[in-house]
Amino acid sequence: MWLNCGNTVGSDSNAKIFICIPAFNEAKNIVEVINKSKKYADGVIVYDDGSTDDTAELAKTAGATVIKSPKNTGYGAAIRALIQAAKDKNAD
Repeated sequence: MWLNCGNTVGSDSNAKIFICIPAFNEAKNIVEVINKSKKYADGVIVYDDGSTDDTAELAKTAGATVIKSPKNTGYGAAIRALIQAAKDKNAD
């Protein structure tokens, strides 16, 4: 999901924005990505696509909403799930 990150949250817009991150075995990177993303959005949603490492747990600890798939379903399924999760949170 691509966003125009020219403005930070709280600027002129009342839009509700979520950063959506598909992830597979990204334990060593996910916390940094989430922390950097937070300043541009109202929240972060991570789709853990069957990771065998601690990606989901680390993402939760970093403050993201996490959707965890028990097996790897692929990029397309991850994006569909992330878009639905953002819609469920009334994202603009």
